[in-house]
Amino acid sequence: MKTMQEKDIPAFVQAVVDAGCNICAIGNLGYVFGDADFTPAQRRAVEPQLRRIAEIYGERDHLINEIAVYLRSIGRHVEVEPKTGISRWPRSREAVFQPLNPKGGDPQGRSSPSTRITTSVTA
Repeated sequence: MKTMQEKDIPAFVQAVVDAGCNICAIGNLGYVFGDADFTPAQRRAVEPQLRRIAEIYGERDHLINEIAVYLRSIGRHVEVEPKTGISRWPRSREAVFQPLNPKGGDPQGRSSPSTRITTSVTA
């Protein structure tokens, strides 16, 4: 299988975003594709695209840290508080990336778009 190179990270991230996924770094742990909230139909639609991306860019496990660093550099990240594990979204992406509260919806009661990341961390 092909091995992804560090220079391919920006194009890889853009391809994942173009497929409709909200790829984000999770603290310093790694990253997620952000597809956990997809409906089964949405997941079926995006899976072939993600497989094709994997074929194009190849094996990337050796670049987990580099991908996470790149995602953080472009503002696609969620902070994880030490000891608590509580997520904190960066202010720079507050209008785009907003965690759902337990009852659903925006934690501040606004009607802005919300995204919940619940997938396991790639590490």
